[in-house]
Amino acid sequence: MTNMPAGDLLQKTLPLIELSPGIQGTIMEVPENPLMYPLGLRPGKEILCKGCQLFGGPLLVKVDDRQIALSRLLAEKIIVSL
Repeated sequence: MTNMPAGDLLQKTLPLIELSPGIQGTIMEVPENPLMYPLGLRPGKEILCKGCQLFGGPLLVKVDDRQIALSRLLAEKIIVSL
């Protein structure tokens, strides 16, 4: 048994790149990048994975009413909770 509070056991965090299409999460952490906040990518925002392009292409996500294509490298650095 772990020493974590019960609420923490229910919350799973993972890199955005690991979300399957159609799954929604809440952004917990974003890398320091001047484009994150203007795009709406900030902690507390809901994010929906729309899909991932083949052959190393970008990840398509939806935040608010905006669809955004993110590089896989950047998507690996954004942490979300389910």
